[in-house]
Amino acid sequence: MTAAPLVSGRMLDHLSLRVADVDAAAASYTRVFGPVQRTGTEIPHSPQEWPQYHPRSYGVFFRDPDGSNVEAVHHGSPA
Repeated sequence: MTAAPLVSGRMLDHLSLRVADVDAAAASYTRVFGPVQRTGTEIPHSPQEWPQYHPRSYGVFFRDPDGSNVEAVHHGSPA
């Protein structure tokens, strides 16, 4: 068994946390990610739709101190 390859010296590049709905994704920004920004942590994208992933994707990203992307995302209900 081998370890996952490092990306820019990190083992983790992206962590996605699935949330129940669009309101929960936006609330994540307000309750958690908003205060994190005051510490100097980068928030590259505020809550928004991500149609390039699929038509019902909605989420918010921030970059942790190690440079990994952390996301709260709602993928919508099946059409």
